[in-house]
Amino acid sequence: MVLLFLPPSSAWAEEDPAWRMGAFWAIWAETNLPELPYKALSGKLEFHGAHLSSLELSRTVVPEFTIPTPFGDWQGHRLELAGQVIKHWGKQKHTELTGALIWRTPDWLFIDAMSMNFALGSGLSYAFKRPKFEKGAEGIRGHNSRRLQFYILTELELTPTPAPDWHLVFRLHHRSGIWGLISPRKTGSNYLGVGLRHDF
Repeated sequence: MVLLFLPPSSAWAEEDPAWRMGAFWAIWAETNLPELPYKALSGKLEFHGAHLSSLELSRTVVPEFTIPTPFGDWQGHRLELAGQVIKHWGKQKHTELTGALIWRTPDWLFIDAMSMNFALGSGLSYAFKRPKFEKGAEGIRGHNSRRLQFYILTELELTPTPAPDWHLVFRLHHRSGIWGLISPRKTGSNYLGVGLRHDF
């Protein structure tokens, strides 16, 4: 849907695109994606001892575009490309790579000393070993689990006004089979985590 509102091709020719680097930690959240908000708000969300640590490098490829709405143009959106190297530890131990296209909203100043934005990204995730804690097609953890999955991230990014190049990030890391398109339903995982990002 984002692609419907891309600017003319000349907007891609930014002379000095912004590079960003982030480091993240996350923990397994026992839920499927549609139930996550309810479980989180009701206090029923369970966590397990499967963790990930990652390094991410991203680049802004569309520095600004506008989304028209019935209430006026919504300006200041941007698109980024991101690649991530992930190390899993705890109940599953393997390396994962992700690549994603990320849509990021404009920044909003919500207190005097800090602004925030939201981001949604999608792409692919590849595990170099079969994940031992993810369920396979038969619903058994580690049995016939899938290496290649669809990847979704959502995040809240907080930026202190005195240090605009540094960002505190809260993120959802999601792997799934796109309702059976890439892999059987109910395979995959959800991780909730936090990270620190720097622009350079």
